[in-house]
Amino acid sequence: MTRWRAAGLVAVLALGALAGQAGDAKDKPGTQQEPPVGYTIPEAPPLSPADALAAFVIEPGLRVELAAAEPLVVAPVAMQFDADGRLWVVEMRGYMPDADGKGEDAPNGAIAVLEDRDADGVFEKRTTFLDGLVLPRAVCVLHDAVLVLAPPRLLLCPDRDGDLRADTTIEVANGMDGLASPEHAANGLLWALDNRIYLAKYAACFRVIGNGLVREASPALGQWGISQDDLGRLFYNDNSVHLRVDLLPRQLAAANPHLGRAPGLDHLPSRDQRVWPVRVTPGVNRGYQAGTLRDGKLTQFTAACSPCVYRGDWLASLRGTVLVCEPSANLVRCAVLSDDAGTLRAAPLAPGRELLASHDERFRPVALAEGPEGALYIADMARGVIQHRLFVTTFLRRQIEARELATPLDRGRIWRIVPQAGRARSPVRLGSASASELVAALAHPAGFVRDSAQRQLILRDVRSAVPLLESLARADKGLGALHALWTLHGLDALTSGVLLEGLFAPTAWRRAAAYEITAAMLARGHDPLLAGALLQRAADEDDPRAARILALVLGRVALPEAPSTLIALVDRLASDDLMPSAALCGLAGREVGLVRSVIRRAGAERRSASSLLSLAATAIVRRKAPSELIDLFECTRAALASPWQAAALLAGIGQGVPRAVGKSVRVASLGRDRAVRAAAEELANALPEPLAATWRELAPAFAAPVDPSPSPVLTAEQQAAFDHGRTLYLVCAGCHGGQGEGTGEAPPLLNSEWVSGSPTRLVRIVLHGLEGPLEVDDQRWDRAMPPVALADADIAAVLTYVRHTFAQAEPVAPSLVREVRAATAKRDKPWTVSELSGQ
Repeated sequence: MTRWRAAGLVAVLALGALAGQAGDAKDKPGTQQEPPVGYTIPEAPPLSPADALAAFVIEPGLRVELAAAEPLVVAPVAMQFDADGRLWVVEMRGYMPDADGKGEDAPNGAIAVLEDRDADGVFEKRTTFLDGLVLPRAVCVLHDAVLVLAPPRLLLCPDRDGDLRADTTIEVANGMDGLASPEHAANGLLWALDNRIYLAKYAACFRVIGNGLVREASPALGQWGISQDDLGRLFYNDNSVHLRVDLLPRQLAAANPHLGRAPGLDHLPSRDQRVWPVRVTPGVNRGYQAGTLRDGKLTQFTAACSPCVYRGDWLASLRGTVLVCEPSANLVRCAVLSDDAGTLRAAPLAPGRELLASHDERFRPVALAEGPEGALYIADMARGVIQHRLFVTTFLRRQIEARELATPLDRGRIWRIVPQAGRARSPVRLGSASASELVAALAHPAGFVRDSAQRQLILRDVRSAVPLLESLARADKGLGALHALWTLHGLDALTSGVLLEGLFAPTAWRRAAAYEITAAMLARGHDPLLAGALLQRAADEDDPRAARILALVLGRVALPEAPSTLIALVDRLASDDLMPSAALCGLAGREVGLVRSVIRRAGAERRSASSLLSLAATAIVRRKAPSELIDLFECTRAALASPWQAAALLAGIGQGVPRAVGKSVRVASLGRDRAVRAAAEELANALPEPLAATWRELAPAFAAPVDPSPSPVLTAEQQAAFDHGRTLYLVCAGCHGGQGEGTGEAPPLLNSEWVSGSPTRLVRIVLHGLEGPLEVDDQRWDRAMPPVALADADIAAVLTYVRHTFAQAEPVAPSLVREVRAATAKRDKPWTVSELSGQ
């Protein structure tokens, strides 16, 4: 079955018979080997908090302290501090009561509020804000309300009387999953610098507008946990890759889905995934496989989760680093970041050892948070094993039983890392701060304080602070100016004058923020003053990250000189591989104009011009608009005066043509239009060798289709769903390919019977996942597709896009998704091919 590693989330029970487990290969159930001989597996008794504290090994100069333990907190999986220094903890108490998951749907989860009233670093009081929850996953504290992710719903929970108990619950979103497969569902709820609330593993983000939340489409990246750095770059990871980052603003970089992978997103700062535990770790799911263990210890990340950029001012050695949990190896990694011309790199703080590691096998760090006094807090679920029953192997079950790792279940700890020496520090409390105090806090050296002040000013709608914010935004003495700009934007009080000053500021981070905010201003309507300023800035912007964001935004400028200015900017930064794709992000639907401008431009830098032409041609072909295809063929003929330009366009056309893994170019809907076929024939007749040979490989895609039946005509409502689904498909493209061509991770969707066949079957797969093996295009696929955490309308939209684009099949209605969801509500595991046969 699946070969996926365990996701770093929470501890799991795994009891019962040793017959083949859900995680075993189907052809070899229950046959995994015992751990290699030659080392001793120590006992793993449940430790008291004092003994668990003594089991830690930490980097010199730092110390671990116990901040809370059971019964004050049990099974913590996520946490967040509020503006008054209280810690809000998500307790997933009901997770996996037994190996069969019986009782996992019990409503015993809770959101708890912990208070440290004497500021000594130890929490003394607990208040249960909300209970009766099933497997809650995330919390985000607003002002007089709290967002709670209690799958499958996102709840807004007002607390207007301030008693730390929810007055009521209001459903904000549904269909977010997390019940059947906790490893693969939405989580996070990070209020970021740009005032959007981002999640990991969810194709949307939210903005607080007035008394409600507005949902925006967003790529679903990451697996468990999400964080940001001082510049608002988003950090996340997946179980076997400990660190990923968005180098560019997510909403802008994903604006042109026909480019395929959005530029700058999902960047890997490090490819070194080795870990260094201090104790043997045989209790991992694939411990029987060669290379998984080194002298009995885990060799590579297998449960990485909860990245946290430390932005505090108390732990000087950690400032600006990223901390990552690895609960399966009982450790916390510290990665040091370096910025190489706008591209982040990461390396371990101390090669060959970890920031924090434990000899306690039940130390399960699953969440991290920067505290209001600058300490680093660690949520420890304090359970035996990390693995959900859907994927547990026989090998792991043996380990659990041999050392009695499955119990107890009623424990949980909150640890904090502080300096080894020095005075204790009091937390910064901003819950009742005045307008001037909040504005001053925007320039505080600690990221937690700056973020809290920004949220408070926006959520409390402190309009009296606008003059002070404008002064701070103009001061440009540090990160306070950055927060002031975004706070003014969040208050909808940012004037063109202040923004213009930001566009021409001497510091790159302030300019980058001004460029990003200008994109939002231009989305409301054309502003000649701002548009002209962007064109002027393009003449001399030299900071790599700021230039990339400027390129993302310039395509939105509705002025005749914008394309040539954009090309000149890309030319000037030709060594930056992200610039061409960034330039095309804002030009969705207008790539032909850029192609014409590049062809006409004398003396264009060949490398960057070739990239622009290829990327533009790819996007045009993938959009499949007949008029644009005809224009593209005409441009290719016009480019023959410079053969390298024509070659670049043909290369881009080749990338855009739908393909199937291991197959030649397939005839698709590109040739359904007679005018397109005629233009393609004219191009073929004009091309000299060897360009003509290249075209002959592509020509079948623009020939008359084998099946003359037209694609279903979409209604206005279905077309809107199709357009929305095209954005959501970015989530799927990473595995299935931007054009459904498939990748090494997942099979192709193009012309697949799985896509063109029963829509009911397709909905079932999306809702609950699919286990292999299965065969597509004569290839065997033996991985598991996880459930997709989307609302009914979103699932219908993305399936409408997939079926209409890759199979010319009928759209999917939200009502069908609702019916299938209701009919399969008790389903708690992925489907198999045999189960879905005949459906």
